[in-house]
Amino acid sequence: LQGGADADHRRVFVGESRDGVVFKGRANIETGASHVQLSNLTFDLTGYSQSGSFNTLNLSAGCTDIRVDHVTFTGDCMTGANGGHVEVDGATDVVVESCLIEKFGRCGPEGHQDHGVYLASGALIILRNNDIRGNASRGVQLNTQGGEYGTLDGVLIDGNRIHDNGHADYEDGIVMN
Repeated sequence: LQGGADADHRRVFVGESRDGVVFKGRANIETGASHVQLSNLTFDLTGYSQSGSFNTLNLSAGCTDIRVDHVTFTGDCMTGANGGHVEVDGATDVVVESCLIEKFGRCGPEGHQDHGVYLASGALIILRNNDIRGNASRGVQLNTQGGEYGTLDGVLIDGNRIHDNGHADYEDGIVMN
C-alpha cells in the first residue's frame, strides 16, 4: 500500500463492514509510505499458504503516521511462522486501535514464534483497546534482537484485552526481550 500526501490527505482504505470486506491474504505498507489509514476491514489467513517468515500486516522502516482501527486479523491456527499478524519494523507514529487480533501461527506444541503483534523497532507506537487472543505464541512481543533490528521508543500498550495466547514455554500475554 502506498501513502497519502499528508495527514490531511491520507490514503484511506475503509470497508463497509468487517464482515463485508475480507482480504484473503496479507498487506504491506511500503517502505517510506506515510499517512495511511486502514479501517473496518478483515484480513483472513484461513487456508493461506506461504513458506518462511511473514506477517499479515507489515509496517516497514520509514513509514509514518499509520492508523489501523476496527480491523480483524484472523487465521486458522495453522498458518504463520516467525512473525505476527501485525509487525512494526521501523515505522513511527503508529496507532493500532480497536482491532481483533487472533489465531496467528501454528497453534499447539508445533508452534513457536507466532505472535499477535510483533514490535521489532520503531517509535511512537500505540496499541489501544484491542482484543489479542488465541495466537500460537505471545500476544504482544517487543524484541529488537538486542538492537539488531533497531530500537523501540515511546511504546504505549493501553486498555487491551490480551488472553489465551501461546503454548508450553511461549504463553506470555506481553513479553519484552
